[in-house]
Amino acid sequence: MSAVGIPVFTPIPPGFDVKQLAEEPGSHFHLATRVDARTLTPDTAEQFDEIYRSQVLQIGEPLVIENWHLRSRWPGHIFKDEWLDNNLGRQRKFYPLLPSSSFPSSPHYPLAANLVNV
Repeated sequence: MSAVGIPVFTPIPPGFDVKQLAEEPGSHFHLATRVDARTLTPDTAEQFDEIYRSQVLQIGEPLVIENWHLRSRWPGHIFKDEWLDNNLGRQRKFYPLLPSSSFPSSPHYPLAANLVNV
């Protein structure tokens, strides 16, 4: 905490072992279930649906889908600033508790700012 009681951002040190933290006895952390998007095919759709229903809908935990951008049908154009500006506008979000220099200025990634608040 700072002198005025505001939490101070402390970055995670390089080399921090998240897996070790999750595996410690009594840890309140655990690793999220991960699925490689390259393995998703019409043949595996039912299996993926079961994982999704179990992890997300029943347990309420996140499901990380990795390597989605490596699939041949990846619509990469929708993640460019130009597409976001044309389809979502340039409305800015303001976070009064954060200094403006603490996060990227793109209006399309407001969640990045929330990471500083943790």
